[in-house]
Amino acid sequence: MAKTATGRDKALLANKEKFISVLELNDHYKKMLGAYIEYANQYRHAVKPSEKREIPKRNEVEAFYYITRIFVRLSIQKLAST
Repeated sequence: MAKTATGRDKALLANKEKFISVLELNDHYKKMLGAYIEYANQYRHAVKPSEKREIPKRNEVEAFYYITRIFVRLSIQKLAST
């Protein structure tokens, strides 16, 4: 979605500021989306064998799924209106 919205072929973390800017969200949603992207990025890549990653709780995974849908909907609405 971020690649489509920004027209840039970069990963979400690299597109974060541009993506947030393109969506023209208010300051509260900008902060929420920025924090969401940072949080998601820590689970995007495998950790080194010597490192340990905390496994998210089941209810947090479900909440993350719903938050993802909210940001996708905000993106679709913005892109459809341009």
